[in-house]
Amino acid sequence: MKKIIITFSLFVFLVFNSLPVYADGHSLGGGISSSAPFGINAQVCKLNEGKTMEDYHSLNDKFYKWTKKNDVEVTVINQIPFYSHGDFNNPDNYDFVEFLVGPHERVGRTWDTWLKSKDAKKLQEEWADVATCYVKAASGNFLYANEEALNNSDLRYVEWNWCNIREGRKAEDLMKEHSRIANDMEKNPNGIIGWLTFLPQLGGASYPTFAHLVIYPDVESVLKNKKIEAEGGWKDRRDYETEFAQCNGPLLMQEEILYRPK
Repeated sequence: MKKIIITFSLFVFLVFNSLPVYADGHSLGGGISSSAPFGINAQVCKLNEGKTMEDYHSLNDKFYKWTKKNDVEVTVINQIPFYSHGDFNNPDNYDFVEFLVGPHERVGRTWDTWLKSKDAKKLQEEWADVATCYVKAASGNFLYANEEALNNSDLRYVEWNWCNIREGRKAEDLMKEHSRIANDMEKNPNGIIGWLTFLPQLGGASYPTFAHLVIYPDVESVLKNKKIEAEGGWKDRRDYETEFAQCNGPLLMQEEILYRPK
């Protein structure tokens, strides 16, 4: 199967996935709802020498046809670094991240079907020739979602911020604070079209506890939001990261929805 991030206690998993969501409707297509947790299969990938993203995309077309043929379609998302933490002394060690997203059971069924399929073996060999990937499992949960904007944008930008819960705080404390923030965001999203928590489950013991993902329709909206931060909104981030969670600092990924199940 084609291919961050991720070990988490069951208690915290349940608490974070019980948070309320403020949304314009619920459906995000492909069986994904903004009002319930959904499964994420993540492949953190580096292109092999001499290979390009065009090679990767050509294989994806074959993968989409295979999922449709076997009735295991999932939403396929690709992210590449835009404003990353990398520099000359600490370069990024991956080229892209691919996400297969859907109800948990469907993502699992896609894996099971892939592992039993003779058709998939050749495609897996082709994939291994294009990129080397580390496979991870996670769960996503929306706290705020503008469904109309999310369903009608295939190219957008996602701010990631990895965090750990501060000592002395409980998951319930974060749940309450996230609900308050989501309520404010519903009233004035300031260019944001989605906010979710990304919760590690399998394959990522070296990663922090959870990540905030904030989705924007374009770079203008990203920088408009940063202007608001610079004009005083930084106090809200400071208070959250002082009182509730210790975070690594945001980075920005360019996201493309490559395939949406019909």
